[in-house]
Amino acid sequence: MSRYSCLLKCLPILILLNNMAVANEQSFRLILPEESELMFTDEKAINAFVSKADDAQEYYQAGIFYFYSAFGRIDRLSQNEGLKKRYMDKSVKLLEKAAKQTDAHPVVVASLADAYGGKCRFLGFPELLQFSKKSLDNYNKAVKIDPTNVDVRYIRLRSFSYYPYTFYKHFEAIINDDYAIIDEWLNNTTSKKSVKLGDDVNFFMARYYFYEHKNMEKAKVFLQKIQNTNDHWYSDEYQKMQKRL
Repeated sequence: MSRYSCLLKCLPILILLNNMAVANEQSFRLILPEESELMFTDEKAINAFVSKADDAQEYYQAGIFYFYSAFGRIDRLSQNEGLKKRYMDKSVKLLEKAAKQTDAHPVVVASLADAYGGKCRFLGFPELLQFSKKSLDNYNKAVKIDPTNVDVRYIRLRSFSYYPYTFYKHFEAIINDDYAIIDEWLNNTTSKKSVKLGDDVNFFMARYYFYEHKNMEKAKVFLQKIQNTNDHWYSDEYQKMQKRL
């Protein structure tokens, strides 16, 4: 085989390795629904963006947008159960592309775990069990890659706090470990996003102990830490819990 032929044969691999190196240099961070909602105005905008997307950052941004759309956290796209399933399928595909290019960036892996878990609501057996396992494996993989990454801990805590305690009792220790990492960061940061993240995780913890544990005392402790009680996402639920405590 000539040197030229060898180079042609190896070129696709070299391009892939270069793309992965570039992707790893990019800064992947948690994108909250409020930020994702500002990225695209409607279905035409997201479709145009995805059609031209060719790097991990773009796949990641679009995948997150579809993930939040599937849960109704942002309302830029039309909403019904069939469309939500389609949005989640798109989220999975886009985040898988992002993960493949980033060589396992922890925030992307955790976000992919979110999408696998979100897909479960649209599945029956045995696919539900398969995607549930993929979701849990990727959450734990992301934490293993970077145990002190606050964004990764936030993503896992957000998800695990909605799992029924009856079937996932061992999650309590994991959730509290994630909270401890985030809380330590909150106490030692001047980041502008700290108040929002703090309110979110305290809401997740309050909700977890209120509904899953029926432990009203613990729920009250976390509710009292929330600073912005008028957040449009959880204000109604906050008021319901507050009235019953």
